[in-house]
Amino acid sequence: DGTRDAVQLLADGKYNGVIESNPRFGPLAFETAQKFYNGEAIAEDVIIEDKEYTPDNAESELPNAF
Repeated sequence: DGTRDAVQLLADGKYNGVIESNPRFGPLAFETAQKFYNGEAIAEDVIIEDKEYTPDNAESELPNAF
């Protein structure tokens, strides 16, 4: 997963690519569940944005990695 150490290894040329699964999915999941239990309309698809790190963006994106 796209930890800061993995992105650093990518920037160092030791990895070819890293995908970061968004660790902030929990609050959205619980918010969506609460809406469901309250009988509120919820979207058919709830999308969490993941991040892709590549050799081209690893160094500049390193501060944003978890």
